[in-house]
Amino acid sequence: MATIAIVLKTTQKLTNDEFPIALRVTHERKSKYFALSQLATNQSYRFRCKVNEWKPANAEDCTSSN
Repeated sequence: MATIAIVLKTTQKLTNDEFPIALRVTHERKSKYFALSQLATNQSYRFRCKVNEWKPANAEDCTSSN
């Protein structure tokens, strides 16, 4: 089963100390990252932010309703 998460990719620094926001897909312990700015068709949105602006997900944000 694959898992997905929206993450701040801190391994790739952009201008103004910003980092890209990416979609992380993990399957069989292998992760692949997709930059949201490349996936979006409307390029007017800015899919990047600084580390101090990023709010990581809490445990209650990740629960499923199955």
